[in-house]
Amino acid sequence: MTLRPVEELTEILRYARSIGVIPMVMTHGDNLRRRPGLLERLMTEGGLTEISIHVDITQRGRDGFKAPKSELELMPLRGEFAAMVREARRRTGRPLRAAMTLTVTQDNLPQIADVVRWLVRNRDAFSLVSFQPLAQVGRTRRSQRGVTATDLWREVSRGTEEFGLAIDGAGPMHFGHTECTRFVPLVALERPGEEPRLFRGIRDEPEDVAVMKELFEHGLGGVAFRDDGPLEKSARFLGMVRTAPGWMLGRVRRWIGARSRAEAGMPLSRLLLDGLRGRLRVDSFTLTSHHFMSPDEVQTPVGQERLAACVFRLPYQGEMVPMCQMNADGVRERFYAEISEGAAPPPEESLLPVVH
Repeated sequence: MTLRPVEELTEILRYARSIGVIPMVMTHGDNLRRRPGLLERLMTEGGLTEISIHVDITQRGRDGFKAPKSELELMPLRGEFAAMVREARRRTGRPLRAAMTLTVTQDNLPQIADVVRWLVRNRDAFSLVSFQPLAQVGRTRRSQRGVTATDLWREVSRGTEEFGLAIDGAGPMHFGHTECTRFVPLVALERPGEEPRLFRGIRDEPEDVAVMKELFEHGLGGVAFRDDGPLEKSARFLGMVRTAPGWMLGRVRRWIGARSRAEAGMPLSRLLLDGLRGRLRVDSFTLTSHHFMSPDEVQTPVGQERLAACVFRLPYQGEMVPMCQMNADGVRERFYAEISEGAAPPPEESLLPVVH
């Protein structure tokens, strides 16, 4: 995305804002490194509030990191991007939510735990990570092999165990089909001079699942605080309380209070007070995995079920097409051929901004 002229990119961002969506720039980040101030311009001129930066050993040719063989070699690069995000926030005085993505193969699977540890310690810069096991879709080297969800989450758990949390599988939360996108929201508690302690936001427990179902039953499932300032967050929260006062101040308060005592070892009132006094840092971090399909997988009965349940779609010839169908079923190649032949509108007219 950052290969486009900055004026064009800021126009796309402003247009996305004008139609009521929150755009996310997804990039490998090299142009941000080569063009100091570009990120700040996207924030101030385009209203950018979300960015995702992809870093892993499958990428080649980066300045200073031409052909890395281990994710450990890329930790300085991740540190560079973390510093860039922090500095852009400081210089502009504006919020910027940043995510990090990486492709997972058999080659870098043994270092995934190290990446998780680094991200937990740098969650102020990157509050979400998306692991994407490699799928053979025609644009990857045949020598590379993907990994199973079980193998991936085992390594993720090795990383979180250092902060007091073993993740036995991905838990109850997913987008679309259960085999597609899994995510684990975490709460982090950290006292000055100590390592953070991690806790699941939603456990794979009947009570937690019930609370989530009740959230939607009360009509609060679509509430989002993503672009809110402090006053807006407070007002939106009070609106939730007003919508379901008995549930919010009764059931939810008791659920959070019981978890605070059992898991954090303190009543909720003390946790909140320590946070307000600066004695305890309370924030969040989200682990996600996106499991894309190969052409063979798309053709299976389960693959067809996954396409039908897909929530990650792109527009093509008037339809919203699942991403795996775009990648693995020849749709992307047909689209590019149509552009070359002049039979399709240019990408900026046919593709909507990606929203996460």
